[in-house]
Amino acid sequence: MNAARTIACATTKTGLFTLTQPTEKTLRALIEENKDAPFSYPAVGASRAGPLPAGYNVDRNRVRLGSGHQVFEEAKLALQSWAMLDLGWVSVFPRDTKIRPGAVVAVVVSHFGFW
Repeated sequence: MNAARTIACATTKTGLFTLTQPTEKTLRALIEENKDAPFSYPAVGASRAGPLPAGYNVDRNRVRLGSGHQVFEEAKLALQSWAMLDLGWVSVFPRDTKIRPGAVVAVVVSHFGFW
């Protein structure tokens, strides 16, 4: 399946739980090491159409942002720039990665003093 991927640090050979923010060099190495890794779940693509496999929960939420072409373009730009992960404790690396099939990024999380 050729889909966008994020790397779950807890499952890598690198074992990337640290007390300091990982460096760009470390994140690039992590991505390189895991870019061809399989997905961590068996039902890749199952949410595209048809019923979901047993045990999956569909979590769909909608919020009206406004109306019109300008609102649509701003929302599209926000998604394309990974703004949905601008939470203060989560970031995407590299930030300029285009969201497309085959793209690989690391989602960097700071939680309870760990990265």
